[in-house]
Amino acid sequence: MKPIYFLLFPMLALLSSCQNSGSPAVSAELAPVRTFREWYYPDGIILPNGTTPEQEVHGSTSRVEEFLVISNLTENDTTAKLTYYFEVDPPREVERKVPARGSTVYNRGKFPDETFPYGKLYGVKLVSPDPIMVQPTRAGSEEVPAGQLGGFHEFSTIAYPGPLGKRETKWMYADGHMSRQTATAPGISREWITILNPNPVKDAHIRITFNYVKEQQLLMLTVPAERVKTIALHDLEILKTNNAYYPVVESDVPVVVEQVRRPHNNLSRAPRSGWTLIAYPVGDVDFQIPVARYTAVRNNSRTGDTCCKHGS
Repeated sequence: MKPIYFLLFPMLALLSSCQNSGSPAVSAELAPVRTFREWYYPDGIILPNGTTPEQEVHGSTSRVEEFLVISNLTENDTTAKLTYYFEVDPPREVERKVPARGSTVYNRGKFPDETFPYGKLYGVKLVSPDPIMVQPTRAGSEEVPAGQLGGFHEFSTIAYPGPLGKRETKWMYADGHMSRQTATAPGISREWITILNPNPVKDAHIRITFNYVKEQQLLMLTVPAERVKTIALHDLEILKTNNAYYPVVESDVPVVVEQVRRPHNNLSRAPRSGWTLIAYPVGDVDFQIPVARYTAVRNNSRTGDTCCKHGS
């Protein structure tokens, strides 16, 4: 039994030192085990040929293709069930085969038999009986008259691994910045937060705190069960122009949160670049992350969601 004590005592000592240190710790509640069999992606869009800036949908101003790459991490063929969630429409399910050790690209053009809606924001949940990895990639190009050089943007991210639990009830990211056109700054940056609520029965009641150095602003909204919702941050009157902030997204049910940013210039509404980021889940940390408390409430005139002025 002696070797067991040699192993046990250092482990206990290590746990004790972690508990007694001043560094932030995670909640004692065990987080769900990541099995690589469940993945989420909140912000998807597909637009047809001929789309122009005047027909903009969710910041996309031209033809947009979305490619969902699924990698099979096993030596055997497997399947993946994809559940698509929309802002208004009910969910749709499809099942796909994924060959052993293969990375398979799925997009709408590869399966023309599917009645997949163009121009509608969607989120995706992927479930497989075997370990897989999922990476969505979006590509779009600005359509311009012949002979002119148009813009092109492409961005990608790793989907978020499930299952969802307490950790996914609070999310944040560090780089929030609302860049609006001024006399000295002709470039603008348009930004969205997209929230996927895959819960089959419960609506998600959301609070987003926008943390500035000297103040906080609060936005409250609801994402219905099995729906996705995007918030156009550049339309929020409560956000300051050309000021850095970081948002904290709280929910009463587990959700998945994604940030999308698209810089433009003052000559065209078409994006000159774009990037996306799955926010970081912090619902299981036991140190206090600043969130707003409010005293006055008003509706945001552009979005219809509830904006709240922070009360000190």
